[in-house]
Amino acid sequence: MKYRNYIFDQGNVILDINPQLSLDALAALLPEELDDAVITPADLLGGAVGSLVGEFQVGNISTDSFLDSLLPSMRQGVTRKQLLDAWNALILDVPQQRRDALLRLRASGARTYMLSNTNDAHMERIYEKCFGGSRDNMLVYFDDLFLSNEMHLAKPDPAIFNELIRHTGINPAESVFVDDLQKNLDTASALGFDTLLSTGDFWLGKLM
Repeated sequence: MKYRNYIFDQGNVILDINPQLSLDALAALLPEELDDAVITPADLLGGAVGSLVGEFQVGNISTDSFLDSLLPSMRQGVTRKQLLDAWNALILDVPQQRRDALLRLRASGARTYMLSNTNDAHMERIYEKCFGGSRDNMLVYFDDLFLSNEMHLAKPDPAIFNELIRHTGINPAESVFVDDLQKNLDTASALGFDTLLSTGDFWLGKLM
């Protein structure tokens, strides 16, 4: 066993996502005269600090407040459900080969963790679509979940990594962090983690 602890990002690493599906769905809800996108591709991958999506990502506003802030920009008659479905449209599934790999890691005695920038609406949809509606079903694959919306912190802030270390007691020198964004890996590396830049199944060939 190469590492005692494996920490994974969620979107593009464990969970397949397609942000264009949400961008297209949201664009279809806008008035014809509105040319500027209300939600940008960067927003779907984690909003800037202090932005509407950034505040949603760190749990400072509720799903209801998030939708309330977006609805006035939509065309007349758009419902909250339509807007929520469009926001969540990017979520696809967790391929079986990644599920199996996580189970093999745990069976080998390693600990597996998720460290994800996310939001309440996306997590509720992920539980429903990918894990039978249950957080407990997701915890079959992970020792624990560290989610920005619950921690009120987001990557690449070193504080979210330090909170994971404090809570788990892991030694970064015995751990690898897998993410699809280099800025997040840079923080982890500075804290002593081995790191791997990965999307899709790439990490399977490197870590298994």
